[in-house]
Amino acid sequence: MAELEYFVPEDVPAPRATYSHAVRISSGTHIVLAGQVPIDEQGRVVGVGDIEAQTRQVLRNIEGVLRSAGGTFADVVKYTIYVVGRENAARFRGVRAQLWPKIYPDGRYPASTFLVIDQLASEEFLVEIEASAAV
Repeated sequence: MAELEYFVPEDVPAPRATYSHAVRISSGTHIVLAGQVPIDEQGRVVGVGDIEAQTRQVLRNIEGVLRSAGGTFADVVKYTIYVVGRENAARFRGVRAQLWPKIYPDGRYPASTFLVIDQLASEEFLVEIEASAAV
C-alpha cells in the first residue's frame, strides 16, 4: 500500500464537500482509472433516470477496477466527477454525502474535481467518474 499524506491547509478556504485539497503519494504505484459509467457486468445501463442508482453502480465499477489492480477505495488520491445537469448535481451531492463517510470512515477524502455538463457519451448516463490511485 502506498504512503499517502492528505492536505487541507488552514490558510485556504475549507473544502465545501468531502474532499482534500491535495494528496501526496510518497511510495507505491500510481494507477489511473478510465471514466466509469453506470453499466453492469452484462453491459446494461443501470438506473436510467436515477442518479443515485447510477452513482452506486459507478462506484461498484470503480471498486472492481481498483481490486483488479490490488487496491481499494482507500488508495484513491483523486476523483474527477462528471454529472449531467444541475438538478442531478444536487442529487449527486446528497448521495456522496451519504456514501463518502462509509467509504472513507477516517475522513481522509481524496482530492476531487466536480463538473456539471450537458451530456455524456450516452444520453442514458447521468454520471461518470474517473479516479487515480496509489497502490
